[in-house]
Amino acid sequence: MRTSPDNGIASDNPEETNQSNSPILFQLPVDCRTDEGGTPDCLIQNYKDHDTTRTSFKDFSCGPRGYDGHTGTDFRVLDDKRYRDGIAVFAAADGRVSRIEGREPDGLYLENQPAAERRNPAGNVVLLQHDFGYRTLYAHLKKGSVTVEPGDYVKAGDVIGFVGLSGFTEFPHLHFEIRRKTARTEFVDPFSFQGNETCVEERSKKQRLWSDDNNPSLQYQDTRTKSGWLGEKPKSRELNNPDKPKVLLGQSDIAIYWVQSFHQTTEQELLLKIKDSSGNLLSKHQCAFESFKAQTLCFVGVRLSSLGLTGRNQDEILQKIYGEHELRSK
Repeated sequence: MRTSPDNGIASDNPEETNQSNSPILFQLPVDCRTDEGGTPDCLIQNYKDHDTTRTSFKDFSCGPRGYDGHTGTDFRVLDDKRYRDGIAVFAAADGRVSRIEGREPDGLYLENQPAAERRNPAGNVVLLQHDFGYRTLYAHLKKGSVTVEPGDYVKAGDVIGFVGLSGFTEFPHLHFEIRRKTARTEFVDPFSFQGNETCVEERSKKQRLWSDDNNPSLQYQDTRTKSGWLGEKPKSRELNNPDKPKVLLGQSDIAIYWVQSFHQTTEQELLLKIKDSSGNLLSKHQCAFESFKAQTLCFVGVRLSSLGLTGRNQDEILQKIYGEHELRSK
């Protein structure tokens, strides 16, 4: 999402900053949680753009994770159940609420893009004013979830809303943006506030604006995957909307095992298999790509009637078959 300094509406001329130090630090603005192995249930899908040519994209480490003109950090949530229950968005620092919007619908861009384009691209937002000329924007919040009003004073860690699907977005996430008002409004990258106009492959953590820079959710993660089952051919737009009803196993004659990968490189391939409860291979499929992919979808399927599983429900079917996938080097 590209935003303007004042109202969250699209702008063609985002400014960048070149600071040497900062008097303020920011905490993780999303309630990301880690499993027993330390893997977070969210990832950074898109970083701020550091490419100065305005024709391509480079993140703070000169990588490809983002898109041209992106002015913030996108925290994508991967746990659909937690999303439906509500994933909290926190104030990243002490400040005062200067603007909110909470009435924009969720998922409209996935269902009706022309209709969505007539509305605010940032969706539901909270804009906070901080000391030293800093402001933070929290965009794409869930409809009706905003908990603050203009003029309210909030402390770092206060809940101000929930992650949503409002505005111009194809997946549930928080667009978090730091702005600094000097002679002009500058967009600041919390991963690289020093040398903000360029990228460097290896960058010191002292140059970052995070108060807890060791948090697993703030690390440059390896390729991640998300998987599941459907009783129909999967579509990315439907999988990306946790609120949209899905066709479950047993509601048709097909069983589809699907895998989404995030930040898959050209050196990687994804191998999917469906096996029976004895480990016998029933079906397999391989996905590889000739260019870096921010998100991919790969799937493989079997017919339930060929396995004698017609008339079973999803739990019963998954006692007889299972899916596995491997992300490996080519």
